[in-house]
Amino acid sequence: DKEEDKNRLTKDITEKIVDLYHTNNNNLPIVRIPLSKISSRNLRARYKENPNFDWDSYFKKVQLSDFLSGRSKDWNANFHWLVRPTNFEKVINGEYDEIKRFYYAMYVRRRG
Repeated sequence: DKEEDKNRLTKDITEKIVDLYHTNNNNLPIVRIPLSKISSRNLRARYKENPNFDWDSYFKKVQLSDFLSGRSKDWNANFHWLVRPTNFEKVINGEYDEIKRFYYAMYVRRRG
């Protein structure tokens, strides 16, 4: 079925997505291909949900976050973490954007 083939995550597409991750996040852990079974399944699900998703912008958004990129803590988001469904949604929804984190911290301090 042509529609099913269009939404199929191929090796070439996987490599392009991983390349975008490396290009935009040179301080994050390197991803090896082939991906683990879990990461492969998660990436395939994200791809199937939206084959035209803008991975370049997604990974740039990760790099802009001090938290996700490891600039604010001794932790950083790796590729496997970024393609998990709940984490993926949080990043897309801006939960790790710096301005949101700043205002949340101010809110907590005021209530504290």
